[in-house]
Amino acid sequence: MAKEKNLENKIKDFLKKNNIYHFKTKGGIYGTIGLPDLVICFNGKFVGLELKSKKGKVSLQQYKNGAKITENKGIFAVIDDYDDFLELFNDLFQNRKVIRHTLSYEELSNSYKEMKDRKITNFLNKKGKENLVQGKLVADDDISDEIIVEAKTKRSKKTVNVI
Repeated sequence: MAKEKNLENKIKDFLKKNNIYHFKTKGGIYGTIGLPDLVICFNGKFVGLELKSKKGKVSLQQYKNGAKITENKGIFAVIDDYDDFLELFNDLFQNRKVIRHTLSYEELSNSYKEMKDRKITNFLNKKGKENLVQGKLVADDDISDEIIVEAKTKRSKKTVNVI
């Protein structure tokens, strides 16, 4: 997490020094899950940057939101190195048609579908049969109208002390 934060700070410093409009999004419980870490508007282009450490992995919701951005002619990139960001920025600055380190709509939507299918298969193999018998399986709100991914009961277990 510290390496990702250092990368974020270096990129934000670069953007501030060059007077480029950008903002950091809030994820987790106080924001929308899966938003890119940084949103940039440069040369009339909407750019969503997902920042990762070298070992970091893109989540299902990040793939889904990246696909939505690129489907609407925006640019989405997963950046794990400052030099990669500089290459991407240089390509944007020069208005190149091919921008390094970005993902296309097809790549993002395929990655999303593959990861979703893998999660569903893993879930059903491990817990699905048990939960289906107990009638506890429900759709995950984060994946809206997609197929079942996990049981909410797993997330909301509470203990009550009775005296």
